[in-house]
Amino acid sequence: MSVCLYHPCYLAVLGLLLSTVWLVAEDNTTRAAFEQAREQYEAKREAQAIAFKRLQVKRLQALESTLAEAAAYEDAKRCRESWQKLKSSITSEDLGALELRFEATEARLEGGGRLLGRAIGNWKTTSKVSWELPDLPSGGYQVWIEHAIVKAPVSVRLSEAQFFVEGSFGKGATKSSLGYLKVSKASDVITLTVSSDDSTLEALEIRALVLVAQAPSV
Repeated sequence: MSVCLYHPCYLAVLGLLLSTVWLVAEDNTTRAAFEQAREQYEAKREAQAIAFKRLQVKRLQALESTLAEAAAYEDAKRCRESWQKLKSSITSEDLGALELRFEATEARLEGGGRLLGRAIGNWKTTSKVSWELPDLPSGGYQVWIEHAIVKAPVSVRLSEAQFFVEGSFGKGATKSSLGYLKVSKASDVITLTVSSDDSTLEALEIRALVLVAQAPSV
């Protein structure tokens, strides 16, 4: 007995099987993307934790010197024991982990602008971009912005709860330093605004904000 492969019943079953295969493949792709994002997030948090340790070592060392100069020798000794213990937990592989990176995809957008792939584009003079800060130690951080090449200078302002820093993107650059921003204890959000002519802002793309903690190798 011959079977017609074009019979509606067989076509329906075939369609159901193909739909099931497609759903399984899509689910696996979604799961893989989720796992990749989770691993990247955990790696970033680990790098931040190492950076905070190094900062704390630096500041405890400075405090020890201050206490010793004031003849508070017992306090200076306790301070030295604290930073030595903390320093011993930092491995040689961790010595480069002073860079805190905030991707465009992690930002909150207000007043215009939108995410174009992994960069923020379509800027306006009213645009504000904010990132949530982790529990950073207060102090100075060098500010870098990664961006696409601009055809005209762009003025930039980065601010936190109490302090701000201003700078500009020069023509031909793809990474620009704004100088140093002092981050206060009360700060939990950092906000970026820009200004230039409309055509330059429309073409502007910002990919990441990078904060480099002020601390030498320890």
